[in-house]
Amino acid sequence: MSALVEKFYRWLIALGSALRSPLLLAVRLFWGWQFFLTGKGKLMDLAKTTRFFDSLGIPFPHAQAVLAGSLECFGGLLLLIGLATRLIPSRS
Repeated sequence: MSALVEKFYRWLIALGSALRSPLLLAVRLFWGWQFFLTGKGKLMDLAKTTRFFDSLGIPFPHAQAVLAGSLECFGGLLLLIGLATRLIPSRS
């Protein structure tokens, strides 16, 4: 019984190792697309984003709206193509 459990465990570890790269690719593509869409939405309606940032009391709301929208939009594109993947998600 112990040999069967050990064999199953080794198979499970091998399967997990094989699926790691495709899973990370899928997550990166999903997050990149979501960042791109969110940033594009902010850039397409800067007045609304500026009003929202102003209501939160953020200093220089228009500049911050442009910065946030640009970072999300272009950072999402970089994430989609696999460039700067360590920098983009840590933007919070």
